[in-house]
Amino acid sequence: MAPTEHTSSSRSSITSPLEFPQLGFNVGVVRANPGTPFVTGVLLALSAALGFGATAFFARLSIEHMRPTTGTLVSLVVGVVVTSVLALSIDGTAFLSLDSAAYPLMFLAGFASFVGGRLLNFVAVSKIGVSRSSPIVGASPLIATALAVLLAGESLNTPIIVGTIAIISGIAIVLRQ
Repeated sequence: MAPTEHTSSSRSSITSPLEFPQLGFNVGVVRANPGTPFVTGVLLALSAALGFGATAFFARLSIEHMRPTTGTLVSLVVGVVVTSVLALSIDGTAFLSLDSAAYPLMFLAGFASFVGGRLLNFVAVSKIGVSRSSPIVGASPLIATALAVLLAGESLNTPIIVGTIAIISGIAIVLRQ
């Protein structure tokens, strides 16, 4: 199937088919919008890193007073409320207009993020501390890159390979202590 271009009033994205025969559906892969500034994406990613770093720090402070599972629950409730208000106020109609194939994928993303990510991260922070667990959790780009290359057809380049080696080296250094 050839890639198609979808245009709406405010944005244009190029998609190509991504097949998940084991799950019984196909979806389009959203590629970067041709007009989206690279710098904006980098700034958003850095802001996300700031948020994740602050999460680990505040999780460490909070789990001194509660169990990691309780901290995860409180964090999720606050996150759902705040994110829902922001998402619905920014573009509430987008949720209703999603392709039905997007819902199972977002369910999997949420499950992986909140159960596989947040809960286990909070438990790791309680066991080995922020300074050791955060660099290990920081290996997530390795997994994301592998999945993007294997399942979404993205390609590797020299900076990504060098960055991957740097991440692995950093984790090895942290684990030796």
